[in-house]
Amino acid sequence: MNSKSELHTNRYVDGLGNSFTLESDLMDLDSQTAPLESCFCYSDYNEAVPPTKIEADNLHSNMECDDVDVDVAVSPEQDKNCKFKRGPYRYYSEAEKQRFWQLVIEQGSSAYRAAQATDISLQIAYTWKRNWNRLIANEINGIYDKPKKRGRKPLLSEDHKNYLKELVLSDPTVTVDFLLNKLRSTFEGVKASESTIYNFLIKVCKFSLKRLSKWSMRRDSPELKQQRFEWALENKDKIDLEKNCVFIDEAGFNISMRREYGWSKVGEKAVLKVPVTRGLNVSFLGAISPKGCIDLKVRLPVENAPNKKRKVNSNTTISEKKSRVGTTADHFYSFVKSVLREIETNQALKEMKYLVLDNAAIHKRRDLELLVASSGMELVFLPAYSPSLNAIEEFWSVCKAKVKRSNLSRKEQLTPRVREATAKIVLESYQGFCKHASSFIPYCLEKKSF
Repeated sequence: MNSKSELHTNRYVDGLGNSFTLESDLMDLDSQTAPLESCFCYSDYNEAVPPTKIEADNLHSNMECDDVDVDVAVSPEQDKNCKFKRGPYRYYSEAEKQRFWQLVIEQGSSAYRAAQATDISLQIAYTWKRNWNRLIANEINGIYDKPKKRGRKPLLSEDHKNYLKELVLSDPTVTVDFLLNKLRSTFEGVKASESTIYNFLIKVCKFSLKRLSKWSMRRDSPELKQQRFEWALENKDKIDLEKNCVFIDEAGFNISMRREYGWSKVGEKAVLKVPVTRGLNVSFLGAISPKGCIDLKVRLPVENAPNKKRKVNSNTTISEKKSRVGTTADHFYSFVKSVLREIETNQALKEMKYLVLDNAAIHKRRDLELLVASSGMELVFLPAYSPSLNAIEEFWSVCKAKVKRSNLSRKEQLTPRVREATAKIVLESYQGFCKHASSFIPYCLEKKSF
């Protein structure tokens, strides 16, 4: 795309030189219709981001080295009363060991002389030589030491293992007592308990108990797998999710967001008192890339004048209900316009060529396609039910986890906390988000579930 035009004009030229003019009602977005407030942008990134993980680890290691050099004063009485005094631990390098065995094997030296020549402890030298003599004698006589199996015989066999695996894979929500009853009804003489079944699943079957991710049945259908395959086949040579893509999506935050795990005394329920039972959801629009967070804006709710008209048996006015809407196409258009402006004004983002979006209806407006085409970039829509291919999903997960660590008490605190959480995400994390999304491309080509 060689031709470009100003983003604030209503005339666009695509890569083929075709000129398009949009109606003024589509272009002139009223600030009251799509109000967006800036939360974070790429221009603030270099000033706000913390040191990288490598720098932080080096700083931590330097602090540890300083702590090791501290001498602890011990009085003569304490040293005298100490019953056991361990000598200094000696580590022998591979070169010293090879020198010792060369003297013993090649030159026929005794363990005593080899120890004196190599400055190895005499007791260690005798132990090495004694073990060596025992090993040679056993090999000559055809004796091989096998470790003795201690403890009782296992209660569950390989057949039990395969049967339990089939039950768990067919229904991940099965309980341990259900598995035990099925095992006893199928096999005779099973003496295992519920704790035995649980430990067997963890240690032998290599299962772990996790929070369930509820998927739509259509997400795993053959039709969607074929769509993902065709999408990956079409874009595998064009886009690189780890280098030239910008990922855009919306997410909702709430003032009542809290961590789902907490501490309590043994035998007591873990309870957290929150100021409100159900807070107002606030929508954020974000754009990230391997270079960091490009833009992050919050959608402000429209404050309409109160309407005297009320519905029967309802305390909510009609205007209040109309104002409680989610992110609209106008909001998204304004946000993409801001993202393109950030990309054009920052030299480090010149490699970005594609905007990766899901296939939501508000993302497919004609004027949005013309806007992106005029900037020299291209829209790439992901297949349906494929959030793993959008790297910003991992960004939202990390950002929400950081916000949950803060105890929010007022609505005004939400946006600053989201800004602080974004500033704490290091550059390596953004690269990891993109790499994680790129790792699912082979799954699409092989028509696997993910």
